[in-house]
Amino acid sequence: MGFRRLEVEGDALSVLKNIRSREVGKSIIRPIIFHIQQLKRKFEAVTFTFVPRKVNEATDALAIEGRRKEVGQIWTNVIPKLVQTVVRKDRIAWKSRF
Repeated sequence: MGFRRLEVEGDALSVLKNIRSREVGKSIIRPIIFHIQQLKRKFEAVTFTFVPRKVNEATDALAIEGRRKEVGQIWTNVIPKLVQTVVRKDRIAWKSRF
């Protein structure tokens, strides 16, 4: 898609720490971490940020939808209904804090 900068949010702090580290490490997910580090080289800048799972529900909904369809897909124009519902719920919860 031509992106040069990438921001990645995740709720697995240990995984994010492994990705940020320049060492290979001994984690069981070492091959995945290595692959992610290789993919980072294709971008000018990549940032990895920890977000609590509670505020990461839309991402979780996208992953569930992707697994359900069993097809790799990029959602740029049409957002699945499940994700729209989660985002609406999050927005209402966010506004009710004030």
